[in-house]
Amino acid sequence: RGRDYMTAMTRPYYYLLIVLSCTGWLSGQSPAPYTLAFTPEGRYPEGIAYQPSDSTIYVTSLADGVVGTIRPDGTYDVFSADAGLISSAGLALDTVRHRLYVAVHDDGASVRSDSATEGRLARLIVLDTRTGVTLRTDELHQLTRGGGRSHGNDVTLDTAGNVYLTDSFRPLIYRVTPAGEASVFLRDPVFEKISQEDDTPALNGITYHPDGFLIVTNYERGRLYRIPLDDPTTFAEITLSDSLQGADGIELVNANQLAVARTYTDTSGTFVSEVAVVTSYDGWQSARLTQQLRPSTLDCPTTVKIVRDELYATNSKFRELFEAPEEEQTTEAFTLTRIALPVPSIPRR
Repeated sequence: RGRDYMTAMTRPYYYLLIVLSCTGWLSGQSPAPYTLAFTPEGRYPEGIAYQPSDSTIYVTSLADGVVGTIRPDGTYDVFSADAGLISSAGLALDTVRHRLYVAVHDDGASVRSDSATEGRLARLIVLDTRTGVTLRTDELHQLTRGGGRSHGNDVTLDTAGNVYLTDSFRPLIYRVTPAGEASVFLRDPVFEKISQEDDTPALNGITYHPDGFLIVTNYERGRLYRIPLDDPTTFAEITLSDSLQGADGIELVNANQLAVARTYTDTSGTFVSEVAVVTSYDGWQSARLTQQLRPSTLDCPTTVKIVRDELYATNSKFRELFEAPEEEQTTEAFTLTRIALPVPSIPRR
């Protein structure tokens, strides 16, 4: 027995350590990345959604607004060029009702930008996934009085088919039922922007957890929030081991791991593009940063989604879109970076 110290209980963990070491997960390095290249009519992709039944990836566009589809071989086709798609952002796919929900804003960088909507738009467009026909357009920014700035950013669905959309310029989250009844789901001064003068988003990425709550990011403050669906006013900030400055779109990998697309400037002044993995062992009361994946192909990822057995991150190249003069915005071909799913986390003893 003294020699056979690798018992049936410890052997699986031993082999797990070998796998982690060989793939680079223990050292914080990510495995060699792969990309899916495509040449879209809608440039500067922001959001993606995946339809498993036919392996279709839906993708939005910051610069042209259109929603497109990408096949596994990289073939791109326009799915919707609805006139209401100014800058199309987050996506949520309802495979039961055959609906694709598109968050829309106007940040002034789209070829469709207009002085009437620039900086004041939180729109939800509902598309039929079988035909591409627009089923409904909801002007959610009109739900509150006083007008002012508005920026519809990301969307998610709960199991009942309700849609939740973040407003990055207003301290609120909208909800729209499957029947189209729109309301303000939650409004709180905690979500106010630090500076109302710049265009840095506050509330940003959003996802639904099957235990009945939303997880929402704050890009500007580097925070996460846990928002119960049955009583959103009891929301709480998730206590983090590290700030998540630049936290954008998010994807729940499993019940206790969250993938976070991030773009930020670190303490040395270096601009960083990464997919962070955040892990919680207490139902998302608290969480810690467990992996920072930085494949060389990442370029301003705005969201991340599970596609088959991998994470796909958008390479939005938004710095070129927002910082370069129009004549220097020359990128025509874009990529999605493919990253191996994080190894399921083992709870601490």
